[in-house]
Amino acid sequence: MNEEVEIYIQKVLRHISASGEDRQRLEDDLRAHLREALEKDDLPTVLAKMGKPQEVAEEFMRGVRLKYAGFWKRLFAFIIDLAFCLLVILPSFVIGLVLNNAVPQRPEGLDYVIGAILIFFILALALTVVGTFLLYFPILEGRYGRTLGKKLLGLRVIRENGTSIGFKEAFLRRLPFYFDFIAIDALFIPFMAKKQRAFDLIAQTLVIEETR
Repeated sequence: MNEEVEIYIQKVLRHISASGEDRQRLEDDLRAHLREALEKDDLPTVLAKMGKPQEVAEEFMRGVRLKYAGFWKRLFAFIIDLAFCLLVILPSFVIGLVLNNAVPQRPEGLDYVIGAILIFFILALALTVVGTFLLYFPILEGRYGRTLGKKLLGLRVIRENGTSIGFKEAFLRRLPFYFDFIAIDALFIPFMAKKQRAFDLIAQTLVIEETR
């Protein structure tokens, strides 16, 4: 198959949130279908009939049985993620305090230059702390569909239609964490048919257990 067909297949697979076995089944089915279709029509016609990659992925995911992740498993994944964030944040915070105490109080001459350099490093460490706190969850979930904790426990965040989420959904579903009402938000999980948090409903996302 030519390069354009391979690109199309990879775009479809990029939207798939199923297990490796299901992904392989879809890829094999796609290749077989495209190979057969190309015997009858040219490539632009075939791809037009297939539809957009996301539409193909959505159609496939309708036939995949999903197992929704429960409250406790999601909580344990969240604790693992917080522990990992603390491992990154605490050293930066401690080093920042040490450097802050080392900044000359009334700098002159060389002390002024040293003080400026120390303040620069303090600001860089502060950005590391804030950036880790704000961006860890949405960047990893938006890019890979899961954080470290979710990966260890076999969980993944997807759209309600079964396709992979983007950064918009990842940031939206994380808002309760930023504004400190994540506990209230999580109380919805046991009472929802698909075990969603309140902001999962708003972001139209699900947390599923990945099948092996």
